[in-house]
Amino acid sequence: MKVMKFGGAVLRSRQGFTQMVEILRSQSGVPLLVIISAFASSTRDLERSARTAESGAQELAFALCDELIREHRNFSDELLANKPTKDALSFFLDECQTRLHQLLRGIAITRELTPRTLDIILSFGEMLALHIVRHFLEESGFDLTFVDCSTIIVTNAVHGMATPDSSLTASNVERVLRPAFGRSNIVLTQGFVAKSSTGEITTMGKESSNLTATLLAELLGADEVIIWTDVEGICTADPKLIPTAQPIPQMNYEQARNAAASGLKLIYSTMIEPSERANIPLIFRSAFAPDGNFTKISAHTDSWLPLFAIREVSPAIAEISVLNGNSWDILDAIRLFDITKWKDVPFGVSITSDECRFTLPAGIKIEEVVKFLHKQVIDMKNR
Repeated sequence: MKVMKFGGAVLRSRQGFTQMVEILRSQSGVPLLVIISAFASSTRDLERSARTAESGAQELAFALCDELIREHRNFSDELLANKPTKDALSFFLDECQTRLHQLLRGIAITRELTPRTLDIILSFGEMLALHIVRHFLEESGFDLTFVDCSTIIVTNAVHGMATPDSSLTASNVERVLRPAFGRSNIVLTQGFVAKSSTGEITTMGKESSNLTATLLAELLGADEVIIWTDVEGICTADPKLIPTAQPIPQMNYEQARNAAASGLKLIYSTMIEPSERANIPLIFRSAFAPDGNFTKISAHTDSWLPLFAIREVSPAIAEISVLNGNSWDILDAIRLFDITKWKDVPFGVSITSDECRFTLPAGIKIEEVVKFLHKQVIDMKNR
């Protein structure tokens, strides 16, 4: 069994949907749990609509909500060919719009947005994406079973950052999720969303669709988890910043946890723990280059490439971390700094045997520092 997660970085265009179809077809006969997260900026847009309603601007909140529904409607019209399917999905979108308006009206009247209500509103992002993906895959010829993840994952009642209860969730996996594979080889569900033990909708924090994937993989005893994104795994630095950044083929769980803590955007620490407990490899691949470079996170690794990450410590302070680097290489790189360029910039350096951190004002020469360090350290390692 494999667990695959597709998110907004992939499902933002017809090409991304086509790539998803090709990937799933290539896994013919393999039991797959496919997890879907919200499209593009849906979660942010839903929160913005809720915050706008809290300020009392009900009509603006409605307008923001309606634009989100319109975008999903246009996207589904572009993707789907079957008229009855389009009509059914259109009816579903109408129902979601009506329910969101009811919630936003209540917020605007009371001028109060509770964490509980915000979770309900945010959960619509995943549900909208899930239903569009479901209909698209069925039109593409897949026999699949749909399961609402809020009937599986049970959490505490800390809305916005809920923690899963592994014991209660394991019971639901055996009662609801595992039997679904008896009906079809592909089971489709959404990430991010769960329910508390009292039955209230909860969300598990930023990018927790990945946590959904690793947690359910652990409880199902899956062989691997694949996170499909728009980049070919993890590189020594953000390839959008440094085009010459090198792919990192392997990392261990501890390295991945450190990278997450240092600001690497692809990884969040909570998603590591279930994979590590069950010793399930966690793989990052590009849906647009399925046979290209990738990164495998597992218990052991032979790879030891440095990794450069940027983290905002506060609105005023940024931190550049160099992980897995040789401290002597980093010291040599620092020695080559043009001191005259930095004389007026508060600059801190902390070096240990396996990590170096540079602290400096946010927004000031951050990219320049990363580019300089990456060039020096990676070049040194390749010599």
